[in-house]
Amino acid sequence: MNAKMTEEEMRKESGLRFETLLSVVRGEDVLTSRGTLVSATSKADALLLMADLTRRSRLGNYAIFDYERSSFGKGLHPTWIRESMRALGWVPTAQVDLDSIEGAGITLVTFHRPFPDSVYFVTGNPMKLLEMRTAVHHQHLHGCDFDVPELKHDDIETIAEDKARRSYAIVRRPVLCTDGGIFMDAYDGFPGPNSKQAATKLKPEGLLRLLVGVENRNGSRRNAAAFFDGYQMSVEVSTVPVRFATDPRGTYPSYPMDKILIPTTAANVAGLTYAEMPPEERGRTSEVPALAEYLERIAAAE
Repeated sequence: MNAKMTEEEMRKESGLRFETLLSVVRGEDVLTSRGTLVSATSKADALLLMADLTRRSRLGNYAIFDYERSSFGKGLHPTWIRESMRALGWVPTAQVDLDSIEGAGITLVTFHRPFPDSVYFVTGNPMKLLEMRTAVHHQHLHGCDFDVPELKHDDIETIAEDKARRSYAIVRRPVLCTDGGIFMDAYDGFPGPNSKQAATKLKPEGLLRLLVGVENRNGSRRNAAAFFDGYQMSVEVSTVPVRFATDPRGTYPSYPMDKILIPTTAANVAGLTYAEMPPEERGRTSEVPALAEYLERIAAAE
């Protein structure tokens, strides 16, 4: 998260990410134990609850625990919770901190009982998760949202690979991680891996000002996908050629820079920006189909 965000903004973003994660669970039951693991619960009682929950669950079930952060001093820390649930066969998939109406600090932690071929797509971006779940035909692709420190590097493949290794250390199941950016031909690939920062600092209008009087308005969207199963690492880069619009256009929900990116693919005969396309059309002209094909190839080889 952006360090300059207010606490209120961070709470809202965390809540949105958590609810979006749950909203894309299709046909998989959610078992909750809310209100049971609080400050008065002992470790022994917590372990009994986890064991009972495991006995009652099926493959594909999700479990959601919430904890008062005041209980952390008594040993009920998320790290201990994760290790205990992992020992019972669960995979940690999300953790967010929220404040209750009464002002007490609450931590929500989500776990998933994996299928033998489960793959966890690690992202904090709700839109990217929804796009992948819509495009990928892999039946057991699951969302996973953890704040994984991102390597500062000028190569998106290296960043994606490092994120996959860090994510696997938490999930300990096959993971898929991505990193990408916008690359302007006129500026030797700027902003590239720093596109998120450029979107925050320059915004679309600022990036377009760099192209005033510049004849070459071409560039590309590139996305590196890294798959890691604890043994082998596979990385593939997908590229979509784009042209930069002269002004921001479009009202569909999208990424910040999508209002100025025109994919120059055969599918975009109308010359629309990504933000002018409905979600299903946008998906056909983005890197998502290539990522979906990549994951399906990997799944078939497993």
